[in-house]
Amino acid sequence: EGTRNVQALLSDPRSFQLYNFRNAPGLSQYDFDVFINGNLVKTIKSGEPQVVEDVTKYVIPGSNTVTIAARKNFGGARKSESKDVYQRVYIGKGALNETGAIVIESPEIDYRKTAADVNNSADQMTFVPK
Repeated sequence: EGTRNVQALLSDPRSFQLYNFRNAPGLSQYDFDVFINGNLVKTIKSGEPQVVEDVTKYVIPGSNTVTIAARKNFGGARKSESKDVYQRVYIGKGALNETGAIVIESPEIDYRKTAADVNNSADQMTFVPK
């Protein structure tokens, strides 16, 4: 059922989705609070499953402000210090490829933190929907 829901979401060309990707789940140790135009749309935790979330209702015509509050969550010990271990958040439009994987060809937002990063931050970006 989850796959059908994702397929339906991705088939609507007007919809915007939030995706997260981790190349080594849990090792970046970053949790993200994602805000669009001041609305908290999702909290993403480092060790949780991949997120595909419909955020269309938060996107307005014209300029949109995205704020991502990133918190390093050491949880007692650092798991990695590698700059090659990362967690990313994308906002944009995606599609399923022939293997059923989500492909984001041109994200509006592409945000990344690595295991080498240690600081908490709140970063702001803007985009105008295409």
